[in-house]
Amino acid sequence: MEAKKIPTYITATDDRVPNDWRLWVLCATGILTVVGVFVVNAIKQPYPEWPAQWPEYFLFADRRAFLKVANFGDVMSNVPFLFTGAWGCFFIWRCQARRDGHIIAVWEKSAAFAMFFFIICTGIGSAYFHLQPNPDRLFWDRLPMAIVFMLFFAIVIGDRLSLDLGRRLLPVLVIIGVGSVVYWRWSEARGVGDLRPFGIVQFFPMLAIPFLVVAYSPRYTHSRSYVGIFGFYLLAKILENRDPWVFSVLGETISGHSLKHLAAGCATWFMVDLFRKRRALL
Repeated sequence: MEAKKIPTYITATDDRVPNDWRLWVLCATGILTVVGVFVVNAIKQPYPEWPAQWPEYFLFADRRAFLKVANFGDVMSNVPFLFTGAWGCFFIWRCQARRDGHIIAVWEKSAAFAMFFFIICTGIGSAYFHLQPNPDRLFWDRLPMAIVFMLFFAIVIGDRLSLDLGRRLLPVLVIIGVGSVVYWRWSEARGVGDLRPFGIVQFFPMLAIPFLVVAYSPRYTHSRSYVGIFGFYLLAKILENRDPWVFSVLGETISGHSLKHLAAGCATWFMVDLFRKRRALL
């Protein structure tokens, strides 16, 4: 019996990373980000009675309980993650890797499904943390979040640079993401609370991905979904940093942190929209 031939568009071993100024700019940005972050001292324990994570971090503006749910606003505002993650998992599960479809390579389907699954986990982990904010629970908030960042980074690398490079970097990036959170928790237990590796995992992809999207030609249509993803992610970071101010301005109806969850949930909706509407250009 003749062996079944694997289509080249599934393995995608023949695509090459373009070696030009754009790649050098991307590499230089990565090096400067790492160097810049590591010249900053690790977060030190400010008070002996507090954990190494600065104490103000756990003092969220809206601490009201409702229906016997502590910190109701910050807990329930994670619900959008559950819906968008489940919707994304269902859609990707039904997709087939094909040249003219929503995904080209088999690894992209696995990475996208895992990304939407961990978006669900992010919603659960964040709600668990906000029920009783402390470093132990914060670990379960940050861990799935870091995995989502790295999976999305690998997917965009596959879209803009090389499918084969994205496939090869996928496990490396996920290990780095998990390791950054595990290292933070380990250092937290020793009174240092070094967030620098996690900071790189969280913020470098947010610098690199827009550059990749703008500087390189797409492998798929519907790139405008990236505008929604990064627009709402930026809004989420602003709302997070202005938590008490937003709570005060809005008459203590909803806090900046709760709105941050809703804005981030909108960003994940655009992730689903990206896969639903795009078609391969190859």
